[in-house]
Amino acid sequence: MDAFGDDYVVHNLPLLLICGLGESPQAEKDTTLHPGPPLQEGGFRISIDLPDLDGRLANLVQSALCSHDGSQAPWKAQSASGKDAKLFKTKLVGRVFSLPPRKAPPPPQSPRFSSGDDADGAPAPLMLHSPLSPLTPSSPLYPDGVMSPQWIMKHQYHLPSALLVFFTLTADANTASLLDNKTKVEISTLRSALASTHYKTRLVVVLLGDGPIDASDIEDRLGLIRKAAALDSKGLYFCAHNSSPAEVNEFVRSLLSSVYPNCIDYYRDLSKHARRKRNRGSVPQPTIPSPDSHGLSFRGWNVRYEFKLGVFAEFRQEMEAACRNYEQSYEHLFSPEVFESISVWDARFDEARLLADVIAIRIIRCFLWSGHSTSAVRAWCSHRNRLQELLDRRGKGTENYEWEAWQSLWAKTMAQLVSRAELPALSITSAESSDLISVFAGPEKSTAVGEGWTPWEYLAHEGYWLDMAQTFTKTRRQRASEMSEDQRAEPKQKVGHGRISTGSYLCPPPYEELPAGGVGGFNYTARIAADLDAAIRYFGSHGQLRKIQVLLLKKALEFFHNGDWSEAATILEPMWNSQLWREAGWWKLLQSVGLALLECAQRLGNGQLLVPLLWELGNGSFDIKCDAGFLALDRVLDDYPAAAAAEGRLSIAMDANLLKEVKIGFEGGLKSIYLMHDQHVDSGAMAETVGAVDVVLRESTDKRTLVAGITSLTGQADLVLHPGQTRVFNMSMTPRGAGEMSVAAITLIVEEEKYSLTVTSSDFENEANQWFESRAGRAISRPIGPDRDVHTLRVVPKAPKVEINALNFKETYYTNEEIGIDIEIANKEDEAATISIEARLISPVPGGARMYWREDGAAGSAEQNDEEVMQQLAAKDVGTVESAARTTVSLVITDAVAALDHELEVTVRYKLQSDEESILQKVVALDVAVTRPFEANYDFHPRLLKESWPNFFEMPTETTSTTRSPQGLRHLYQVTANVFSFATQPVIIEAVLLTATSVGGGAVASSTMGVVRDASRVQHGSSNSGGNSGGDSSDSNRPTADQISTVINPEQTRQFDLDLSVQKLVLGDRSAVSLGLSLEIGWRRLNSATVNTTMLEVPPLQISMAEPRVLLTVEQGDDVSSYNLTYTIENPSMHLLTFNITMDSSEEFAFSGARAVAVSVTPISRHAVHYRLVAKRKLGGEWVRVQLNVVDAYFNQTLRVLPADGGAAEERVVKVDKKSGGVLVWFD
Repeated sequence: MDAFGDDYVVHNLPLLLICGLGESPQAEKDTTLHPGPPLQEGGFRISIDLPDLDGRLANLVQSALCSHDGSQAPWKAQSASGKDAKLFKTKLVGRVFSLPPRKAPPPPQSPRFSSGDDADGAPAPLMLHSPLSPLTPSSPLYPDGVMSPQWIMKHQYHLPSALLVFFTLTADANTASLLDNKTKVEISTLRSALASTHYKTRLVVVLLGDGPIDASDIEDRLGLIRKAAALDSKGLYFCAHNSSPAEVNEFVRSLLSSVYPNCIDYYRDLSKHARRKRNRGSVPQPTIPSPDSHGLSFRGWNVRYEFKLGVFAEFRQEMEAACRNYEQSYEHLFSPEVFESISVWDARFDEARLLADVIAIRIIRCFLWSGHSTSAVRAWCSHRNRLQELLDRRGKGTENYEWEAWQSLWAKTMAQLVSRAELPALSITSAESSDLISVFAGPEKSTAVGEGWTPWEYLAHEGYWLDMAQTFTKTRRQRASEMSEDQRAEPKQKVGHGRISTGSYLCPPPYEELPAGGVGGFNYTARIAADLDAAIRYFGSHGQLRKIQVLLLKKALEFFHNGDWSEAATILEPMWNSQLWREAGWWKLLQSVGLALLECAQRLGNGQLLVPLLWELGNGSFDIKCDAGFLALDRVLDDYPAAAAAEGRLSIAMDANLLKEVKIGFEGGLKSIYLMHDQHVDSGAMAETVGAVDVVLRESTDKRTLVAGITSLTGQADLVLHPGQTRVFNMSMTPRGAGEMSVAAITLIVEEEKYSLTVTSSDFENEANQWFESRAGRAISRPIGPDRDVHTLRVVPKAPKVEINALNFKETYYTNEEIGIDIEIANKEDEAATISIEARLISPVPGGARMYWREDGAAGSAEQNDEEVMQQLAAKDVGTVESAARTTVSLVITDAVAALDHELEVTVRYKLQSDEESILQKVVALDVAVTRPFEANYDFHPRLLKESWPNFFEMPTETTSTTRSPQGLRHLYQVTANVFSFATQPVIIEAVLLTATSVGGGAVASSTMGVVRDASRVQHGSSNSGGNSGGDSSDSNRPTADQISTVINPEQTRQFDLDLSVQKLVLGDRSAVSLGLSLEIGWRRLNSATVNTTMLEVPPLQISMAEPRVLLTVEQGDDVSSYNLTYTIENPSMHLLTFNITMDSSEEFAFSGARAVAVSVTPISRHAVHYRLVAKRKLGGEWVRVQLNVVDAYFNQTLRVLPADGGAAEERVVKVDKKSGGVLVWFD
């Protein structure tokens, strides 16, 4: 669009002048590009004495403001990245800048016309207008011009809608008042200067801090500056010196959001002013009437006003309103009073034509902005047709190069408009890749009922428009070449001075387009190649590969016809080598590419390219006649053994030794085959016949035939091919692996003294497949169905006949169990086999288990990473197993501490003695389910220690004081473990141990072996489980094997009693003891002697050994209805404690003993209180509540009574009420 003038067609944005942050090079560039007296002379010069701001904050603000410049933003409605972001045309100016004048100055020697009614003859006053108005004599539009690009430059680059002025708010208290006063003066002066221009530009002052300032001082100083400069609340802003980049961006965003509505109102006022002028209904009076009394018509003024209204609407981003104004201006422009009244030779005709193009471009942009893609295409076509009709009727016609040049420019302009619009309908991407899948935009949703669209009116992407542009450029070259020598001769007197048109609109004149001497002129090839390159990029982004090939061919042929053989060959060679054309079956197109490339190779003398071209062009798929002198075969191959074949077809006659080698490569498990030429091998076929030859393949020892270190197969054969002869080679080979195998490529190698040729065929999909049948010593071809793939072979692996059996495999295994699996290998082959075995264990979590071969021991276990869930055992050689023989290998899995499901994969690989190269394998997967064999819950009961406590009032003996044994108090507990079996079959529990994993609080702990609870002994009260409560470790009190071992059935619960002893290391240590315990269960299967150990976690136990407690022991009295109760009060503290003891009376029993008594217990001592209970009546088996209250007299705390004789074994005699916490005694 640069040809129309970038300033004339660019999308308009509100202009924002930024003063005080330095002057950017772009401002100087704009001044250079947009000079001219109408915009410079007589303007308003504004100067500020204070220097520009610099520093970190000023640079951040400048960068943030420039980021809101929308000059390069897409031309669409939602182009801003942020929701509230506003786009401007920003321009940095220095402290001195100028605004364009409102009125042009009077003419230097203007004539004075006196009125006939004036007696004194005083001249009438002059009507001054804008410097760009057709009414001003100095204007380039005077007297009948419609519109000039300088008017848009004035509003887009020179006349701002808002002026941002930056000053410093100093933090120096010494100079703050002085600088603030200077700022007030400069702002007031600037306001006065702006008011004198009568422009409604919005003035906004921004103060940037240069140091820390108190918040109250900032408010006061800002208020004084605002009041002195008469600024409103939205006219003065402040930014702190320590603002971060994010805060500066937010500040600028808020500032521009506040200024933006005022900018829109500025352009709305300009629209109202233009609308009032349009509605006057008359032509304004010029400053000086035209000498020929010819001025701009009323229709012309309407064109001008409607165009201005459209531009102002674009400034406000109201594209629908702008489109309506542009359409009205366009219709007025093509009215008979405007275009029809201008002579073709007049320069005003070209100006009006340029204005028509600009208005059409702006209309198309408005349609694309609103998403009306089909209307945009219609507007493009309508303008071209309308202009063509006008030129055919009143101009030079359209059968010339000028029209084709404009059509090419018009098509490229549409491509640029579509590119800047970034339509969503053309930006749809594929889910699998980043390629665009939308080729054209669909019809508009706002289509009227009954209105139809032609396919051409659907908006295509940019590539189609650029392809159209290069087509018009080719026609332009053709039209230029049709001009005569006189038309192309340079005239002696050039036209185009004054109001005389050159006759060439937006293109060079004929003597520059195509000079008569043939030197210079317009470079058509460069323009066509540039347009094709741009089109190829767009087609490539949309994934249109075939269209890209067509455009590449056009580009190559353009270079070809221009004689640029190197560029043409660079493009044609990849196209010739590409498989895309062959796969699509474009043989005629491929033939034209080959012939063009052949000509390029001949021109360039490229022998390496000539021979392959001639080789493939001799294929029967191409129809090339020898009488085509373009080939010049005798001249091309004069140094090579070549000749023209009969019947006019191109071919190369090979000598007997021309074909040296044939290589067949495979994909999959097949080895490559090399056929070497040996003329001494009987071919078995005569010339011009179809012959079949059997070839014996052998392992190659030549290093040259190695492929990736793998040996190949070679065979000897007579590779002489006579004209018209077909050779069939029968070869047999054994695949060594399973899978899909196919022919990758077949390579023919031809070697001569002066050249070598390698022909490779790797695409067999489009070939006609056939097979040969031998009859009467001749090979007869037979066709193969088109749907059969004869180039791919699927090899099924040989079924192994080795059986793998897990002899002692169980459905369920248990944690911590040593899992032994005997793997039996049975050889069902007909011969002996050399066997190796591998094992792989896959666990759900890393480190779930370990495994090893039993013969290798635990040292041969598989290496395992803590982060891997799979472990692999090294292959174990089993040796040679004869046919029908069996062998066994044992595998052990250990350390299965968690209940998980593992997968054991056993792989047996073997080789038969008759085929050492083929390796067969058999894989068996076993699910090893590991579960927990037991679960347990626990009961803790205190026991009364029979041993005496240390005497606080006695000195320790010398032996006791020097020994390292614990000297503190000792507590005894009975732990009852209720073990539940999750096993699927009965197992034997050999022993149960309670292990202290951690002891804290300065104590030691020990425990006894668990004893199986005997229900019969518990029922009769004859349990002696507490017989060792005093700590006697004599052998007579040790439990027997029957007491610690038992059989537990599935889903059965067995109880085990264990004694737990805890003793402080130091006497007087009052800290609590924390115990970490685990229950260790030794068990085995019924038919196994291997004892496994399962560890169960026990809840942690907290023991306070410094608090007093009351322990209850019960003994049967002389009568069955009487009991002797002993309450033992323990005082482990270092204080003398007094307890108030009271026994509550009951209607169920009578007791003997103190009803209420006060007991003082010395430090580290115990005191026993005895009671005898007798039932008052025959209860017949009933729990009776016995309530003894023990209250600490000092702390007034009630101690809880704890049964301590027998624990769970005495629950038939005494127990604790779980609801009230009291003691219940059983009376029969």
